[in-house]
Amino acid sequence: MFFRATDQRGDSLYISDVVLDEVAGAPLRLRPSLEQVLREVRPRVLSESPESLRLAEAYVASRVVPLRFRDDARHVGVASVAAVDALVSWNFKHLVNLRRKRLFHSVNVRLGYPQIDIISPEEVLYE
Repeated sequence: MFFRATDQRGDSLYISDVVLDEVAGAPLRLRPSLEQVLREVRPRVLSESPESLRLAEAYVASRVVPLRFRDDARHVGVASVAAVDALVSWNFKHLVNLRRKRLFHSVNVRLGYPQIDIISPEEVLYE
């Protein structure tokens, strides 16, 4: 799960500390590969905050994502609070699909946050 934002230096790649938690909890056979990708890509890390956690809980309360997939809501909460340009994910079930995008947008608009593009890696690669 990566976030993309454009700043004065051009496009920047970010992850949230939620991703670091997920990597730390990954199966031992996968963890070295995931850590290697992070070392090579060297994304900036956005930290969760009380504000992003409240927004994630609003997604769960609004049934945008089920409680057991709360980490997906946490990713979107961090990205929305940071106002990044896009959240990039392969998670088509809970994030990258039209229905979910609309639901995330409805919560964000209702609570005063910007809408966020939730896109697949392919959409970034072909720019």
